[in-house]
Amino acid sequence: MDILSKDNNLRAFGDFRLDIDERVLWHRGRPVNIQMKEIEILEALTESPGRLVTKQELIERVWPDAFVEESNLSRHIYRLRRIFEELGESGQIIQTVPRRGYRLAPPFGAESAPLTIERHSVTRTLIEELEQSESPTSRAEAYVPASILRSGNTLRIATIGLTILILVTGSLGFLAMQADRSRSLYRPASLAVLPFRGDPAEAEQERFGVAIAESIAATLGRQNQITIRQVNSSVTVATGPSKAKEIGQEAQVDAVLFGEYTISTVGITLKAEVIRVADGSVVWASEHKSSDGDFFRLQEALAHSLARSMAVDLNGRPSNYESASFPIRPDAQRLYMQGRHFWSKRDYDGLLESQRLFTAAIDADPNFALAYVGLADSKMFSEDPSESLTAVNRAIELDPALGEAFATRGFIRMFHLWQWDAAEADLKRAIELSPNNGSARQWYGLLLAVKRRFAEAELQVSTAVQIDPTSPNFLVDRGLVQYFSRQLDRAESSCREALSLDQRFPFAHGCLSDLYLFTGDHDAIIRHHNVLATQISPGSSSNTDHSTVNAASGARDAQKYLEGLIQQIETTKDRNGNRHIAKAKAELKLGYPDRAIASLNRALDERAFLSPYLNADPIWDPLRERDDFKFLIARLGL
Repeated sequence: MDILSKDNNLRAFGDFRLDIDERVLWHRGRPVNIQMKEIEILEALTESPGRLVTKQELIERVWPDAFVEESNLSRHIYRLRRIFEELGESGQIIQTVPRRGYRLAPPFGAESAPLTIERHSVTRTLIEELEQSESPTSRAEAYVPASILRSGNTLRIATIGLTILILVTGSLGFLAMQADRSRSLYRPASLAVLPFRGDPAEAEQERFGVAIAESIAATLGRQNQITIRQVNSSVTVATGPSKAKEIGQEAQVDAVLFGEYTISTVGITLKAEVIRVADGSVVWASEHKSSDGDFFRLQEALAHSLARSMAVDLNGRPSNYESASFPIRPDAQRLYMQGRHFWSKRDYDGLLESQRLFTAAIDADPNFALAYVGLADSKMFSEDPSESLTAVNRAIELDPALGEAFATRGFIRMFHLWQWDAAEADLKRAIELSPNNGSARQWYGLLLAVKRRFAEAELQVSTAVQIDPTSPNFLVDRGLVQYFSRQLDRAESSCREALSLDQRFPFAHGCLSDLYLFTGDHDAIIRHHNVLATQISPGSSSNTDHSTVNAASGARDAQKYLEGLIQQIETTKDRNGNRHIAKAKAELKLGYPDRAIASLNRALDERAFLSPYLNADPIWDPLRERDDFKFLIARLGL
């Protein structure tokens, strides 16, 4: 690491310059907006580049007069890495020394990583480390994972390679970890997990492939050293390194995990590979087999094996499956995996089928915590949250360290029960257990926005976008938080970024409609409302009269549009409580504040899903000082 010094007060690493006197970090001549604690962390790390600085040393130096937990330090390190990545630098300028501390080091990409191949079964582990070829290209060409795993190894095994035959499964993790420590590590800053490929002749292969990827991503997501992203099920599965590299480039990640699974009369096999997107080289491969049909055991084993190869700590979660949710009956696992497939469709029919499958999984194994989370997720948008809450509470009883369960319960407590402190505690716990859970950060950001803590809110939703920049949902909610905080240009930009990924994404058009209603751009309101009106919801008639939302211009047509919108809402058969909120907005814009207050009271009477946004949406600013509006906010408990 190139550190320059002028009286030890100006330190340079890469394209960064740290000014010790002014307490400013510069990047290519521009100041970087980071917190003072992060400046102090960099001061400590740059004093002796390459030297390990323990966590305790950093805590004592940065927080000399306070008691803080290690999670505070980890959070600031995480922020620094994300900022480095946003500036086009490697997030691994700050290198983690597992269980000890951090050091300033060159990016991991500067060093070529060895190829590791692992083969696992319930009673046997084989770890082979291959000698590197002279160039990454020649190594990638020489590497044919399927033939290596199925036939004799034609590559030379390094002299440090180990062949271990062990009959006691409990010893495998320790020995594999010792082997891992002897290797130089490849730890990407971000890793995408793709759907696994099954037998094309198997009808359920897509369902299982997506669920396998979801499970592995969730396990790997328990740490905050690497950003883990599950690429959604609409992406074609990778058939080889070149396709995985292409998908990785589109997903904007450093590495990609992809693989295949087979089910036969003798058991299940999972094969996986990690490729480095920069050059397409395969840097890790693994094969796991089980004769008892336990998909989840194999998925956890694969995730922990990969984590060990990168010296990543999965927050102390057991790799020997001692969690209360294991072992799970194989038939229940399959039902759950099918349920997740249908749930991911996010449509009415998919939700109904997922509810049936999650319920069947619970019937097959009443101790299956994830199945209860799935059932809660499938019912979380219902008007009555009681069934969803009962299911997620049962999941937490079965597995108190299941981050997904706390995220779902936080969502229910926020939007349905208006239990703000309890919801915040759940969402913070979810993030603590699963730092890469983008939905938990998205929902926590919305909760903070409802509490009008806008700067904190934007940090959380922006982190969700960093976890998955290809998610229109995350981008829209970032735009929503920016709209709530009156950053109108940035809000519009975020929503349009979501539309660039899905031009008919309804929530993006809805957010833009609200923004333009606030600014008075009536032509734009009608344009986006037209898109929403043509997206017929499941079970509704395609002959709905949309004459009231035809595009128009001028103040007179805008008034006609708003009056027509009110009439349409009053005559609709849709009983969703959110209709009262839409009506109140139109009434307020037409100059009827008393009518708007009455409509908002009806929305709260019906516990409309979007009611919490009353405390943040700037559209209500003209009413905010009225006693009857303050009474509405008090009804929300805010």
